[in-house]
This record gives sequence, structure tokens and C-alpha cells, in this order.
Amino acid sequence: MKILTKHNMWLFFATVFIGVAAVSSAHAQKGKGLSKALDAAVGRQVAQTAIKPYSPVFGYTHLRIQVPQTQRTFMETTLKDANASNFIITAFGNYGIGRTSPLHDLDRTLIQVAPVLDVTNASPAFVEWANIGTPQLVQGLYLWRLAHPGQNLDLAAKELKELGSDILRLDVSHDDVMMDINEYPNILFLDRLMDNHFTPKTYVQLARETKVYPKHIRLNADGFPVATVHAQQARMLDNYLMLSNPDEMWRYDNTFDESGYWGEFNYPNQISRQYTPFVLTKEEKAAADQLLALRQKNQQIPANPTPRQLLALGYNELAADMAPYTKVAFDDSIEVFIRAALKKSELNDAISKAIQDYRNRENPQRIFDLEHLIVLNAILGNVHPHDVKELHKVLDSFFFMEMSEIAHKPENFSHLITLHKILPKITAFADYDGEYDPDIYLDDEVPVSREEYEGLNRRLTVLKNFEIK
Repeated sequence: MKILTKHNMWLFFATVFIGVAAVSSAHAQKGKGLSKALDAAVGRQVAQTAIKPYSPVFGYTHLRIQVPQTQRTFMETTLKDANASNFIITAFGNYGIGRTSPLHDLDRTLIQVAPVLDVTNASPAFVEWANIGTPQLVQGLYLWRLAHPGQNLDLAAKELKELGSDILRLDVSHDDVMMDINEYPNILFLDRLMDNHFTPKTYVQLARETKVYPKHIRLNADGFPVATVHAQQARMLDNYLMLSNPDEMWRYDNTFDESGYWGEFNYPNQISRQYTPFVLTKEEKAAADQLLALRQKNQQIPANPTPRQLLALGYNELAADMAPYTKVAFDDSIEVFIRAALKKSELNDAISKAIQDYRNRENPQRIFDLEHLIVLNAILGNVHPHDVKELHKVLDSFFFMEMSEIAHKPENFSHLITLHKILPKITAFADYDGEYDPDIYLDDEVPVSREEYEGLNRRLTVLKNFEIK
């Protein structure tokens, strides 16, 4: 004999009610019975019982999930009241208010860390509190804040706030950018989520609000980069895209573990995708793809680009890095900075062609924007750190810029200092302290001679020790 639960009893009476309504409706055709309003209400009730509740952000809101370490094997519940079960803290759970702790046994609590994509198997969307890692906490806190706009974390989500504070304190400070944090894009997003003044939005909301993807920088009249008024918005959107579209955004994660770097200069394989992206519903992923398309459109290279246009595109690429070049230039704790080279990018090809055309021209007159582009090309990571001949050319271009009155204008001088600080970090010789290594090779296995190395090292020493005034 099948025992009716509350849920089944409700469905039973709803079915009976619908059947009665249908019969009554038939009689009403003859006797002008039930009103159209009642018919519409019944129709809505039928639709609600026939379709499982689903949120385009949180996934299915009715779930069957296995609860570990309990006498019950499965729990049938809804996300709305799951928190009352004392086993699950969901995005919808309003826990912590008026209580010292939401649960008696916090370590055994399940935290919702992703949308429920499969109503028959919700387990991947939950992690035990005791086993939660940084990526899971970040998305769990993101979902919780979306479900509770305007609520103060210190009051409404005390445990999440404390755990997030511990992670930020252990992994990275607010002042220093470390280069060995695999989950750095997640850390940046966590830093945002911990700020009660930051209002997180869904990808659908951001896609609806973003008509044109903002740029990080613009060039002033002399071709020097300055931040746009939308720079912070661009950086925030880039952070969203890092967590939703890692295959397209990997090259902006220049925070990596140096320990495996100096073997082969195979940038993408060593640096890319060392972080955990978000799990998204199909609706949120479609919106993220729409944002990415806007970003790519904003970075399109015009036909026959001018050096000034290439400078703007290149600096926008650099400004989008997780550790911006302006930060890296002045952070002495970062001993090595070589950006993940965009070897097959259209921008790379366009910059390379412009430089080659400039060097092949018959007119020997030097052009400031193109000398600037040579320096930028190196900072973008497109000069091999053992290529002594090319590194000499890069330094020649920088010294040309350094002697120019344009670069010494007050509005340009700070950027000149940034270039001065970062250039030694693009070469493998920056930290050799004058000791020649006979095993230094270029990609074609041509050894670097002692004379070439010592000549470059002298120039780098001058560059590092010389203060621009």
C-alpha cells in the first residue's frame, strides 16, 4: 500500500480539483458556469505542478540529494526550505540571523556551491563545509549574495564571511600580487564579494546592461596610455569572463607558479587555466558568451591599423592582465615577468608587421609611435628573453623615447618610469648578476656568445641603476 506524503497528497487533491474543474467546465458550457478567471487560475495551477521549478541562475529549486553521514539516505526538499533541515545551507537559506550558528554541526553541513543542473543528481552542486575549497566558496558566496541583495555579510552570513576572510588573509594580501596562486582569478572575485558595497549581478543582467564593452585605457594626444573612466568596470567584467570563459581568457592570467617556468618557453601549456571556472546554467553561459563576443568586438583590429591604434589595442591587452604591468613593474617581490605570449594572435601579427615594415623602409627617420610600439611589443611577451640582438633593439627604442621631450611631459612621465622599471624583467638576463652561462640558447639552439651577453648585461645594469629625472 502506498503511503501518501504531504507532497503526494497535495498532488492528489490538485488532480482531483482539476478533474472536477474540467467536469464543471463541461456543464458550464451549457449552463454558463465557471468564469474565465477561474479557468485561468486552474491553468496556472496545472502548469506549476507539471513543470519542475527552475531558476536560470540557481538551477532546479526542487532536488533530491544524498546527505552524507546521516541515517537518511536521501532527502527530498526545496532550496527555499532546505536550510531548515539543518543539513544544507543553500543560496536561498537566510541563516545566521539571530543565532550564534546556523547549525549544530557546521562541518557536516552541505553548502550550495553551484547551480543544480540535474534535478535527479544534485550532489555536484553541494560540498561539505569541512571540505570546501577556495573555488567552491567563491561561487557559493556569489550565489548566496545574488539570492540576498543588500544583506550585510557580517550579520546574515557570518560563517561565509569569516571563511572568506581567512582565505584572503592566507592566500594574498590586498597590497601584494603574488605570482604563484593558481586560483588568483577566483581570489580577485572573492575580494569583490567580501565588500558589502559591491553588488554582484548575474551574467544575464550584465549582458542586458552592457551595450558596448568598456576599454581599460585610451591614448592621450602623445600616444601614452591613461585609464578610461570605465576602467574599473572593464576589470570587473574581465573577472567575470575569466570565471566563465577560461579557454578564451587564459592569456590574461599571468599569475603562475615560477617553479616550472624555466624549462621550455611553451607559454600556453605552462601558464593557462590553472584556476577553476564557475559552473553555470545554460542561460548564464549564453549570457557570458554574449559578453565575450562584445569584448572581442571591442578589440577587433581595423583594416590597415596605424601605429597609434596598435598601441591602444596592445595596452588594453596588458591592462586586462590579472597582475597589471603597472603593478608588476614596481613590485620587487615579482622577480620574473614574461607575459604569456600571444604567438598566434591577430594583434601579434599586426604589431610584428608594423615593426618589420618600419625597419625595412628606405627613410631612416625615426618615428616616435613606432619606437614606442617596439617597446610595447617586448612587454607583451613577444621577444624571446634570450634573443640578445632583439633585446638590444628594444633598449635602443626605449632610450630614444627616454631622450624625447614628449616622454618627459608631466602627463607622460609616470608611464616612462613604468617602462623603465619593467624592461629589465622581460629578459632572462635580468638576474644573472653578470655571470655568463654558456648553456643559454635561443629557440633555434644558437648559443648566446659571451660578448653578446656581457654587452646586453652592461646596458641592463645601466638601465636598472639609472634613475630617470
